[in-house]
Amino acid sequence: MTWDKAIQKVLGDAGEAMHYSDIANEVEERSLRSKLGATPANSVNMIINKSINDKGDKSSYIRLGKGMYALRKQLEKINPKAKQDIPVEIDEKLGGVIQCLGMYWRSDNVDWKSNPHLRGQETPKSDAIDFTSQTGIYLLHDRDKVIYVGKVDEPRMGQRLFEHTKDRLNARWDRFSWFGLRPISEDGSLEEAPKNIDMTAVISALEAILIEALEAPQNRRRGDQLNAIEYIQVPKPAVSEEKAKAIELILKGA
Repeated sequence: MTWDKAIQKVLGDAGEAMHYSDIANEVEERSLRSKLGATPANSVNMIINKSINDKGDKSSYIRLGKGMYALRKQLEKINPKAKQDIPVEIDEKLGGVIQCLGMYWRSDNVDWKSNPHLRGQETPKSDAIDFTSQTGIYLLHDRDKVIYVGKVDEPRMGQRLFEHTKDRLNARWDRFSWFGLRPISEDGSLEEAPKNIDMTAVISALEAILIEALEAPQNRRRGDQLNAIEYIQVPKPAVSEEKAKAIELILKGA
Protein backbone atom coordinates (compact mmCIF):
# COMPACT_ATOMS: atom_id res chain seq x y z
CA MET A 1 0.00 0.00 0.00
CA THR A 2 0.96 3.64 -0.28
CA TRP A 3 1.54 5.35 3.05
CA ASP A 4 -1.77 7.19 2.72
CA LYS A 5 -3.78 4.00 2.12
CA ALA A 6 -1.96 2.16 4.90
CA ILE A 7 -2.65 4.98 7.37
CA GLN A 8 -6.34 5.07 6.45
CA LYS A 9 -6.53 1.28 6.77
CA VAL A 10 -5.09 1.37 10.30
CA LEU A 11 -7.28 4.28 11.46
CA GLY A 12 -10.35 2.76 9.81
CA ASP A 13 -9.89 -0.55 11.59
CA ALA A 14 -9.15 1.17 14.90
CA GLY A 15 -12.27 3.34 14.77
CA GLU A 16 -10.69 5.89 17.09
CA ALA A 17 -7.89 8.44 17.26
CA MET A 18 -4.31 7.18 17.32
CA HIS A 19 -0.90 8.71 17.82
CA TYR A 20 1.15 8.82 14.62
CA SER A 21 3.89 6.62 16.12
CA ASP A 22 1.29 3.96 17.00
CA ILE A 23 -0.05 4.16 13.44
CA ALA A 24 3.46 3.52 12.08
CA ASN A 25 3.88 0.53 14.41
CA GLU A 26 0.60 -0.96 13.20
CA VAL A 27 1.63 -0.51 9.56
CA GLU A 28 4.81 -2.45 10.29
CA GLU A 29 3.24 -5.21 12.39
CA ARG A 30 0.53 -5.82 9.78
CA SER A 31 3.02 -5.67 6.88
CA LEU A 32 0.93 -3.07 5.04
CA ARG A 33 4.07 -1.70 3.37
CA SER A 34 7.09 -3.53 2.02
CA LYS A 35 9.42 -0.59 2.71
CA LEU A 36 9.23 1.66 5.77
CA GLY A 37 12.22 3.92 5.20
CA ALA A 38 14.34 5.24 8.07
CA THR A 39 11.68 7.26 9.90
CA PRO A 40 8.25 5.61 9.55
CA ALA A 41 6.62 7.57 12.40
CA ASN A 42 7.77 10.89 10.95
CA SER A 43 6.57 9.79 7.52
CA VAL A 44 3.09 9.14 8.92
CA ASN A 45 3.07 12.48 10.72
CA MET A 46 4.21 14.41 7.66
CA ILE A 47 1.66 12.78 5.33
CA ILE A 48 -1.26 13.43 7.68
CA ASN A 49 -0.22 17.02 8.41
CA LYS A 50 0.35 17.77 4.73
CA SER A 51 -3.15 16.50 3.95
CA ILE A 52 -4.69 18.64 6.71
CA ASN A 53 -2.69 21.75 5.80
CA ASP A 54 -3.33 21.41 2.05
CA LYS A 55 -6.96 20.26 2.05
CA GLY A 56 -8.36 21.65 5.27
CA ASP A 57 -11.91 20.37 5.92
CA LYS A 58 -11.68 18.15 2.83
CA SER A 59 -8.79 16.15 4.24
CA SER A 60 -9.45 12.51 5.11
CA TYR A 61 -7.88 13.18 8.51
CA ILE A 62 -8.76 15.25 11.53
CA ARG A 63 -6.41 16.32 14.29
CA LEU A 64 -7.73 15.84 17.82
CA GLY A 65 -4.65 16.71 19.84
CA LYS A 66 -0.88 16.79 19.73
CA GLY A 67 0.10 13.88 17.51
CA MET A 68 -3.40 12.35 17.69
CA TYR A 69 -5.38 11.78 14.48
CA ALA A 70 -8.58 10.09 13.34
CA LEU A 71 -10.47 9.62 10.08
CA ARG A 72 -12.84 12.53 9.49
CA LYS A 73 -15.67 10.38 8.11
CA GLN A 74 -15.69 8.16 11.19
CA LEU A 75 -15.62 11.07 13.62
CA GLU A 76 -18.38 12.94 11.80
CA LYS A 77 -20.65 9.88 12.11
CA ILE A 78 -20.29 10.15 15.88
CA ASN A 79 -20.29 13.94 16.07
CA PRO A 80 -21.44 15.76 12.90
CA LYS A 81 -20.27 19.09 14.36
CA ALA A 82 -16.74 17.89 15.02
CA LYS A 83 -14.09 20.48 14.22
CA GLN A 84 -10.39 19.91 13.97
CA ASP A 85 -7.81 22.00 15.76
CA ILE A 86 -5.89 24.56 13.72
CA PRO A 87 -3.35 22.52 11.70
CA VAL A 88 0.12 22.58 13.16
CA GLU A 89 3.38 22.74 11.32
CA ILE A 90 4.95 19.42 10.40
CA ASP A 91 7.92 20.09 12.68
CA GLU A 92 5.77 18.93 15.60
CA LYS A 93 7.61 15.65 15.02
CA LEU A 94 10.72 17.18 16.59
CA GLY A 95 9.30 16.75 20.08
CA GLY A 96 11.04 19.72 21.76
CA VAL A 97 14.76 19.99 22.49
CA ILE A 98 15.44 16.24 22.46
CA GLN A 99 14.96 14.99 18.91
CA CYS A 100 15.75 11.30 19.36
CA LEU A 101 17.25 8.99 21.94
CA GLY A 102 18.68 5.57 22.61
CA MET A 103 18.45 3.86 25.99
CA TYR A 104 20.79 1.23 27.42
CA TRP A 105 22.63 0.42 24.21
CA ARG A 106 25.20 -2.32 24.73
CA SER A 107 28.86 -1.43 24.49
CA ASP A 108 29.77 -4.86 23.12
CA ASN A 109 27.40 -4.29 20.19
CA VAL A 110 29.66 -1.52 18.88
CA ASP A 111 32.84 -2.08 16.85
CA TRP A 112 34.92 0.44 18.79
CA LYS A 113 37.39 2.49 16.78
CA SER A 114 38.24 6.19 16.44
CA ASN A 115 35.01 6.84 14.54
CA PRO A 116 32.65 3.94 15.37
CA HIS A 117 29.23 3.46 13.85
CA LEU A 118 26.35 3.95 16.29
CA ARG A 119 23.50 2.42 14.30
CA GLY A 120 19.90 2.36 15.37
CA GLN A 121 16.43 1.68 14.00
CA GLU A 122 13.07 3.21 14.74
CA THR A 123 11.47 -0.22 14.34
CA PRO A 124 12.94 -3.68 13.61
CA LYS A 125 11.96 -3.44 9.92
CA SER A 126 12.86 0.20 9.26
CA ASP A 127 16.14 1.32 7.68
CA ALA A 128 19.15 1.75 9.97
CA ILE A 129 20.37 5.24 10.88
CA ASP A 130 23.94 6.18 11.79
CA PHE A 131 23.99 8.36 14.93
CA THR A 132 27.78 8.65 15.06
CA SER A 133 27.72 12.41 14.38
CA GLN A 134 24.90 13.16 16.82
CA THR A 135 25.22 15.94 19.41
CA GLY A 136 23.64 16.09 22.86
CA ILE A 137 23.97 14.33 26.21
CA TYR A 138 25.09 10.79 26.96
CA LEU A 139 25.15 8.53 30.02
CA LEU A 140 27.48 5.66 30.81
CA HIS A 141 25.96 2.76 32.75
CA ASP A 142 27.38 -0.04 34.82
CA ARG A 143 24.45 -2.37 34.24
CA ASP A 144 21.53 -0.25 35.52
CA LYS A 145 23.61 2.31 37.44
CA VAL A 146 24.60 5.67 35.90
CA ILE A 147 28.32 6.23 36.49
CA TYR A 148 29.02 9.18 34.19
CA VAL A 149 27.16 12.01 32.44
CA GLY A 150 28.72 13.81 29.49
CA LYS A 151 27.87 16.28 26.75
CA VAL A 152 28.80 16.50 23.09
CA ASP A 153 28.39 19.95 21.53
CA GLU A 154 30.07 18.99 18.26
CA PRO A 155 28.94 16.24 15.82
CA ARG A 156 31.12 13.51 17.37
CA MET A 157 28.99 11.37 19.68
CA GLY A 158 30.62 8.16 18.46
CA GLN A 159 34.16 9.48 18.81
CA ARG A 160 33.45 10.80 22.32
CA LEU A 161 32.13 7.44 23.44
CA PHE A 162 35.15 5.72 21.88
CA GLU A 163 37.42 7.90 24.04
CA HIS A 164 35.79 6.41 27.13
CA THR A 165 36.96 2.96 26.03
CA LYS A 166 40.54 4.23 26.47
CA ASP A 167 40.34 6.48 29.55
CA ARG A 168 39.91 5.82 33.29
CA LEU A 169 36.32 4.71 32.75
CA ASN A 170 37.11 2.04 30.17
CA ALA A 171 36.36 -0.99 32.38
CA ARG A 172 33.56 0.57 34.39
CA TRP A 173 30.69 0.74 31.87
CA ASP A 174 28.95 -1.80 29.70
CA ARG A 175 25.98 0.20 28.39
CA PHE A 176 25.26 3.76 27.32
CA SER A 177 22.28 5.99 26.66
CA TRP A 178 22.16 9.09 24.50
CA PHE A 179 19.82 12.03 23.95
CA GLY A 180 20.30 13.71 20.58
CA LEU A 181 19.67 17.30 19.53
CA ARG A 182 19.95 16.75 15.77
CA PRO A 183 16.66 15.73 14.11
CA ILE A 184 16.42 12.88 11.61
CA SER A 185 15.50 13.64 8.01
CA GLU A 186 13.24 11.35 6.03
CA ASP A 187 16.21 9.77 4.26
CA GLY A 188 17.84 8.88 7.57
CA SER A 189 20.54 11.58 7.63
CA LEU A 190 21.10 13.90 10.59
CA GLU A 191 20.01 17.52 10.20
CA GLU A 192 21.43 20.53 12.01
CA ALA A 193 20.29 21.08 15.59
CA PRO A 194 17.79 23.93 16.13
CA LYS A 195 19.60 27.17 16.98
CA ASN A 196 16.83 29.04 18.78
CA ILE A 197 15.64 27.04 21.79
CA ASP A 198 13.20 28.32 24.40
CA MET A 199 14.48 28.24 27.98
CA THR A 200 11.31 26.53 29.19
CA ALA A 201 11.93 23.77 26.67
CA VAL A 202 15.51 23.38 27.94
CA ILE A 203 14.34 23.02 31.54
CA SER A 204 11.71 20.48 30.52
CA ALA A 205 14.31 18.55 28.53
CA LEU A 206 16.66 18.39 31.53
CA GLU A 207 13.80 17.13 33.68
CA ALA A 208 12.92 14.52 31.05
CA ILE A 209 16.50 13.22 30.83
CA LEU A 210 16.76 12.88 34.60
CA ILE A 211 13.43 11.04 34.82
CA GLU A 212 14.42 8.68 32.02
CA ALA A 213 17.94 8.07 33.34
CA LEU A 214 17.17 7.69 37.04
CA GLU A 215 13.82 5.93 36.60
CA ALA A 216 12.53 7.67 39.71
CA PRO A 217 9.66 5.56 41.11
CA GLN A 218 7.45 8.55 41.90
CA ASN A 219 7.59 9.87 38.33
CA ARG A 220 4.86 8.02 36.45
CA ARG A 221 5.41 9.74 33.13
CA ARG A 222 8.18 10.93 30.89
CA GLY A 223 9.17 14.57 31.03
CA ASP A 224 7.18 17.10 29.03
CA GLN A 225 9.84 17.48 26.35
CA LEU A 226 10.63 13.80 25.81
CA ASN A 227 8.22 13.13 22.97
CA ALA A 228 11.17 12.11 20.82
CA ILE A 229 11.29 8.67 19.27
CA GLU A 230 13.46 6.09 20.99
CA TYR A 231 15.71 4.11 18.65
CA ILE A 232 16.74 0.51 19.15
CA GLN A 233 20.37 -0.48 18.68
CA VAL A 234 21.58 -2.29 15.58
CA PRO A 235 24.37 -4.70 16.65
CA LYS A 236 27.71 -4.60 14.89
CA PRO A 237 28.09 -7.04 11.97
CA ALA A 238 29.39 -10.50 12.79
CA VAL A 239 32.29 -9.72 10.44
CA SER A 240 33.75 -6.23 10.53
CA GLU A 241 33.46 -4.04 7.44
CA GLU A 242 37.23 -4.10 6.99
CA LYS A 243 37.34 -7.91 7.01
CA ALA A 244 34.33 -8.08 4.70
CA LYS A 245 36.10 -5.86 2.16
CA ALA A 246 39.26 -7.95 2.43
CA ILE A 247 37.27 -11.15 1.86
CA GLU A 248 35.52 -9.56 -1.12
CA LEU A 249 38.86 -8.61 -2.70
CA ILE A 250 40.20 -12.16 -2.17
CA LEU A 251 37.10 -13.67 -3.78
CA LYS A 252 37.34 -11.32 -6.76
CA GLY A 253 40.96 -12.30 -7.28
CA ALA A 254 40.24 -16.02 -7.01
